[in-house]
Amino acid sequence: MDDRDSYHLIKDGRHIYMDVDDRCGPPYTVVLDHDYEMLCPWADIVSNGNVWPDELTDAAVEIFESEKNNREQRRKRREEQERKD
Repeated sequence: MDDRDSYHLIKDGRHIYMDVDDRCGPPYTVVLDHDYEMLCPWADIVSNGNVWPDELTDAAVEIFESEKNNREQRRKRREEQERKD
């Protein structure tokens, strides 16, 4: 992968996991794709244990333009989960 490809992947790719500690409140984790361990087995992910519930994550994905790349994946997962329930 060259620098241009790396730039576009970071700029245009979708977020799959965020661990946030920004001094504006307690640290929290947002799991945007529950397959993150399979997608990034090389990542050494350490969670702070305060994980957003799926309902809050779904709402954030629907509202924030920065998460638009996750909408299709989150909607599909939500539909599959509703069918199971």
